[in-house]
Amino acid sequence: MTKWRLLAVDLDGTLLNEHRQISKVNREWLHKAREQGVDFTFATGRLYPGFVQKFATELAITKPIISLNGSAIWSCEGKLLEFYPLEKSQVHAMYTIAKQHASHYWVCTEKDVFYDDTFAEEIDKHTFAKFGFVAHDADSLAQIKKQLDAIPNLEVTNTHPLNLEVNPQGISKGNALRTLCQQWNIPTDALITIGDSLNDTSMLKLAGMGVAMGNAQDEVKAIANQITSNNTEDGVAKAIQTIIFSL
Repeated sequence: MTKWRLLAVDLDGTLLNEHRQISKVNREWLHKAREQGVDFTFATGRLYPGFVQKFATELAITKPIISLNGSAIWSCEGKLLEFYPLEKSQVHAMYTIAKQHASHYWVCTEKDVFYDDTFAEEIDKHTFAKFGFVAHDADSLAQIKKQLDAIPNLEVTNTHPLNLEVNPQGISKGNALRTLCQQWNIPTDALITIGDSLNDTSMLKLAGMGVAMGNAQDEVKAIANQITSNNTEDGVAKAIQTIIFSL
């Protein structure tokens, strides 16, 4: 009988391959984990409606899904359970930074995403939960990060070495998972988490077994308990085999 009870897995760069698909091998081993008593869910920076919801339905996920790095939690039936937005003043300040220093930016509500070509018309019409920046280069990234540091109460991570993702302070995949584990009476020692980017570090630190992908950023590998293969090599399946089935 395995001691593990829940697997929380990131999508991009982790469960998804280079074609943004879940491989047959990864699907097979996720279901084998469930048969062994280890349920699974997604913890992603993406929006839940659409792309993520499609995969959740295909895999028959029954646990709530963490989206937008923890700013939104959805039931498997598509009901918004929790939502943690940015303040309007924060969004306006980040919009100014993005116009000055970013090569590209995007801003998310709980269910929609707006890009640099349409955001100006939407900024005062919605409540936003995540602001994303793509930098031209390392110098631009450093300038964006410096100006973000001057805005109070923000949580700054990334999903790529040249981007930054911003949520309200204290909002993270790890904190969302901690809350859900408490609700389900699952000790975090019985939790496995798998990811590849800085927005995954909070959940890797939380878990009894935090796994970094072979393609993960170095900072993520440095805090992981274990490193698996790349996302293009069924790394999630290999982690399940190693940790849950001792293969």
